[in-house]
Amino acid sequence: MNITKQTCLFIVLGVSLAINVYIIGTVGVYAYKFRTIGEGSTWIEERLDRGEKRFLSQLEGDDQVLAQKVINERKPLLRDAFIELLDARRAVIDTLKTDAPNPQELARHLTQSQNAVDQLNINFHGFLRDVTLGLSDEGRQKIGDRLTKNHRAWRTER
Repeated sequence: MNITKQTCLFIVLGVSLAINVYIIGTVGVYAYKFRTIGEGSTWIEERLDRGEKRFLSQLEGDDQVLAQKVINERKPLLRDAFIELLDARRAVIDTLKTDAPNPQELARHLTQSQNAVDQLNINFHGFLRDVTLGLSDEGRQKIGDRLTKNHRAWRTER
């Protein structure tokens, strides 16, 4: 069987076309995902749901029931705090983009952003406090091990 130059060229072009379609498709999917991050709060819900699922997967029995109860109580507060933070940061960015930002307006938006961060921290740490104080020793150990595993660099950064 004799492969001609034309056949080789068609094979190379076909492979090149397949690679380009794959790359363009991948870029398109991620561009769509990142574009929707700024629209609405569904991505916040998805992140909270994913975090809930991962957190609950570390626990069993009564610990899991307790954690689910606390999550159900705290999740709306965490969601609202995330949204407030995003709105405040957008306001800061929009103010910075103006030709001559009003210093009082910028200071107000930065204060709102800081307050939103504080509110998010209060709710997140309140969640951790409420859950960990009610967990069994084994459940607390599992959560501690998981947090340590995910943040190995904390010890090396200091």
